[in-house]
Amino acid sequence: MFDPYQVGGSLVANAPTYIERPSDKQLFEALERGEFCYVLNCRQMGKSSLLVQTRYHLEQKGFHCVTIDLTQLGSERVTPLQWYKGFVTELWRGLGLVGELNLKAWWQDVEDLSLVQRLSQFFECLLHWPSIDRRLFVFVDEIDSVLSLPFSVDDFFAVVRYCYNQRTIDPAYNRLAFAIFGVATPSDLIGDRKRTPFNIGTAIDLSCFAVETLSPLEVGLNLGRGNAKAVLREIFYWTNGQPFLTQKLCQIVRKQLLFADAEVEANGRDPRPGHEAAWVAEIVDRYIVRHWETQDEPEHLKTIRNRLLHDGNRAGVLLGLYQKLLQGETIRRNDSRAHMELLLSGLVLDRRGWLEIKTPIYRSVFDLDWVARQLSTLRPYSEALDAWIASQKIDDSRLLRGQALRDARTWASDKSLSDCDYQFLAASVDRDRRETERRLEAERMAAIEEKLAAERLNAKRQKMFNFTLSGALVVSIGLGITALRQSDRAFQSEQGARVREIQALVASSDGLFASHQRLDATLAAIKASHQFECIDRVGRESCPAELKAEIDRVLRQAIFSTQETNRLEGHRGWVLVVKASPDGQTIATGSNDRTVKLWQPDGTLLNTLPHSDTVHGLNFSPDSQTLVTSSLDGNIYLWTRDGRLLHQFRGHDSAIWDLAFSPDGTQIASAGGDGTVRLWNRNGDRLATLSESETAVWGVSFDLQGRSIVANYRSGSIVIWNADGTLEQTFTPHTGAVWDLEIARLEIDGNRETIVASASGDGTVKLSRLDGTLLKTLEGHEAEVFEVAVSPAGDAIAASGGDRTVRVWRPDGTLLSVLRGHRSAIRGLAFVPDTSLLISASDDNTAHLWKLDNPFTKVLQGHDRTIWDVDFSPDGQQILTTGDTAKVWSRDGRLLTSVADILRLRESVFVDKAHFQAPLQARVARGTPREQQLFFFSASRLGQISLWNADGTLFGEFDGHTGGVWDTTLSPDGRLLVSAGDDNTIKLWDLDGTLRHVLHDHRSRVYDVDFSPDGTYLGSVSEDGYLKFWTLDGQLLSSTASHDNGVWELAFSPDGRSIATASLDDTVKFWTPEGEHLQTLTGHNGGMTSVEFSPDGQFVVGGGAFGRLQLWRSDGTELMTLAAHDSVVWDVAFSPDSRSIVSGGDDRTAILWDWEKIQQTDPLEYACDLVRDYLATNPNLTEDERHLCDDVK
Repeated sequence: MFDPYQVGGSLVANAPTYIERPSDKQLFEALERGEFCYVLNCRQMGKSSLLVQTRYHLEQKGFHCVTIDLTQLGSERVTPLQWYKGFVTELWRGLGLVGELNLKAWWQDVEDLSLVQRLSQFFECLLHWPSIDRRLFVFVDEIDSVLSLPFSVDDFFAVVRYCYNQRTIDPAYNRLAFAIFGVATPSDLIGDRKRTPFNIGTAIDLSCFAVETLSPLEVGLNLGRGNAKAVLREIFYWTNGQPFLTQKLCQIVRKQLLFADAEVEANGRDPRPGHEAAWVAEIVDRYIVRHWETQDEPEHLKTIRNRLLHDGNRAGVLLGLYQKLLQGETIRRNDSRAHMELLLSGLVLDRRGWLEIKTPIYRSVFDLDWVARQLSTLRPYSEALDAWIASQKIDDSRLLRGQALRDARTWASDKSLSDCDYQFLAASVDRDRRETERRLEAERMAAIEEKLAAERLNAKRQKMFNFTLSGALVVSIGLGITALRQSDRAFQSEQGARVREIQALVASSDGLFASHQRLDATLAAIKASHQFECIDRVGRESCPAELKAEIDRVLRQAIFSTQETNRLEGHRGWVLVVKASPDGQTIATGSNDRTVKLWQPDGTLLNTLPHSDTVHGLNFSPDSQTLVTSSLDGNIYLWTRDGRLLHQFRGHDSAIWDLAFSPDGTQIASAGGDGTVRLWNRNGDRLATLSESETAVWGVSFDLQGRSIVANYRSGSIVIWNADGTLEQTFTPHTGAVWDLEIARLEIDGNRETIVASASGDGTVKLSRLDGTLLKTLEGHEAEVFEVAVSPAGDAIAASGGDRTVRVWRPDGTLLSVLRGHRSAIRGLAFVPDTSLLISASDDNTAHLWKLDNPFTKVLQGHDRTIWDVDFSPDGQQILTTGDTAKVWSRDGRLLTSVADILRLRESVFVDKAHFQAPLQARVARGTPREQQLFFFSASRLGQISLWNADGTLFGEFDGHTGGVWDTTLSPDGRLLVSAGDDNTIKLWDLDGTLRHVLHDHRSRVYDVDFSPDGTYLGSVSEDGYLKFWTLDGQLLSSTASHDNGVWELAFSPDGRSIATASLDDTVKFWTPEGEHLQTLTGHNGGMTSVEFSPDGQFVVGGGAFGRLQLWRSDGTELMTLAAHDSVVWDVAFSPDSRSIVSGGDDRTAILWDWEKIQQTDPLEYACDLVRDYLATNPNLTEDERHLCDDVK
């Protein structure tokens, strides 16, 4: 009998069971418009069938189509010649040119060209071939097969890019379009990270089937037994529309309908009406889930498994992410490698920005037990980790140490692991560090004892000398020399122990910094400095030369990034809630250890208040004199501020989740798990019960005047009542549970008004008016947001959640900080009035105190991609950052303008409108107020150069290069613009876009070009490693092979006497204007990517691949290293007054450094000031640690 279902492979054109998806229309219409397209998705999602259908419809319109399956060209043993020739041959055959074009003769004619040139020549040949007279579509399937080739095919994608860029030169190329299919990401397709990424074309999203589109599949289920529609609905439930699984399960169900025996029917397992769900569920269990490895034909589940586990270095992090989803955690999708790989495995999907397990079948096959088995196989320390987790992560005896820890860290060094792995290893490193410090101290003391013993022996022998005969003089001298040597050996041993201890502390500080334990990193750096100062002068001179510099580096690294200043430790369970008294003098924390603890802001523990159950609710009265608390057994307690119990009463018959005082302090509102809000006076008399939903009330608050009560529900609703209990308003701003809210006066878009800030399980914070009008959405968290807090001044909004971070925004949505350091979810937040402190409470049993302002750095956050370029305005008051978008910031970190989101920008530069030529000058004058004098040029990866007003108004644009533009620079007089591009050229322009000259000589893309300070000539550097100087009319003055790798940037000194170049060979080199080498400065950065002289000529700053900035004097003397970026720094710039530096990079942040203050600050003094309260009050420090800063003023 005919089987209408096809499991695996491509469905033929117009197959009756082919189901159209939105991607069918998107791909067809995009190709018709001439766009280059790519369909990159996980396996067995119907990519090949989509290709077949799209090609069929294009051919029906008379267009030429050819499909190249790259797996047919070979993989592991194929040579570049065979691969490129095979590609050309497939084009030749697929277009039916066998009888028209003599390919062998054509190939011989172009043998003197490179392979990539032959391919590009063949495309040009096709477009001018008489029989290829209509549009040509090239479908490239299985593109991911290039990833397993023994050679790079980056040049193949360069050809695709070339064909795209040629459209502006040769109109024939407008007839050519590509559609690329495979299992990869666009970033995978270019192996060389220094080349331009594959970023052309339109991405086509391939989704699962929608349930309403499945009707074509009913044909095979209409066999007179059961309700085909109901059965199909159950099939969809199990497959969620995944194409392969849907076809397979339909085929299995059809067979059961055809061949089910009488016993099955007698047992009620036939799909009779109402029994479809159980019947299909049993089929899924019997024929797919149970013993799946033997039943997985054709392979599907094994493909997913292999994709997850094939890379042992990354399997841990993928399994860890998936394990969280199985355990019910919500994970916001991001562009990280781990998220992309998990999506490409096919196991999960992206649903409105959140990761979800794609199908119940996957959840059943790859369940928690399966994940645990795989992780156990991967980890060499699996048993120890499981035991540590079973002890709730408090049994230190389960942690690794010694050789086991070294082996584990070596194993983990090149792998991406789960959060739990990193917590376990970090805890093990911390314990091992403490044990190492104790051992080194013992070794040092033993060396001192050895030295003292040797000295005592020497003294004894010297005394004996006075009583010996002169004939024993020689023997005595020999003994003295022996004793001296023993003393020297003891001294060397002691010094060696100290040096090793210091090196261990430096390494520990680096490791703690990288794992975001910045307070601990600061403490380790202080210890290293303290130990170094304990070495005497002679000993210091014998220390490794770089040791002092390394101590200085980790100290500065810590103080520039550390915002955590203290840690409240003492609870024996999760810290679930934290509040600060309105007068800022007391902090209260509540925990599931059934206590509330009262603290001073310096961390001094004042009192511990016992409760009958977990404490989730607490709040201070407006006058700070009374504290109200509640426990999950429904009791409410009132205390004096010093912890004396005033009153206790029964509040609810269920859990109490939140408490609030009215503004006048006379009423208390409680939020209950019974779905009610109750109002009380201070004596415990119930005043009112408010109810709107049966779901739990998670939070409650009074408005600022006390006229309204606002509550948030787990259902996602926010409900507002009048003070008399009348329902006033209900609105639902979120798509998930609302876990917390706060009411405050905020200024948004120039208006100051009362706002409800709400935190939700949908991962967002929403700002709404009391009437429900949504004003702003604050995004960025990668999990549920549990808590929101507004600063007393209304100038900052903080939120925390399951991703273990605190994010702080301005009310206008500008992200100010992302605070990391907690090891578990953060459930409580509170600002401390009259300070710059924020407190966070976490499931890791601690509360952290954060200092939000850093005197040395200001982080500018808001870019979604790499920041390629940074610049100061001529007056130094504004900062321009470029990374796909161009953003203009004020010096205090406020975002002023964001423009050109669609242009994929790479470079921008400020320009004063006074330098515009007359026509543009007049247009600008008409279009902008007189006071807006600031403009900037931007350059994009697509080749455009655009002119913008600083408020984001576009004033003009022109095509700059055939390919991306890497740099634009204005002449010193502001009248000329020079650009450098992917097309190996430099172009000189008037500001209105008139092209003056094109400079050709570089053999690869030109990364940077600058005018000399006097504006009389140009300097350029390139991927080809050369430094070149040019006249303004395009004449080459000199060419020097400057570095052994690509040169990313050059900079002229202000006096023009020297030029600095930065290269990936990890050097900065100085040159004369004639190209003579002056000096080489070695970086510590894994490659230098940027360099800049200060305008006053005193300093040079360089940025590098390790995320650090290095500072030298202009004579080459190294000054210091500044570290705060998490990844590559791509650009640096000094402010016009030389007092500030701005840097930007791969971590999507720009950092504004106060260079003047950095030079004036002693890093040890500042570090000690930062942690002084922590040293004085934290109960887990040793006495020696408490006195680390005693001698530091």
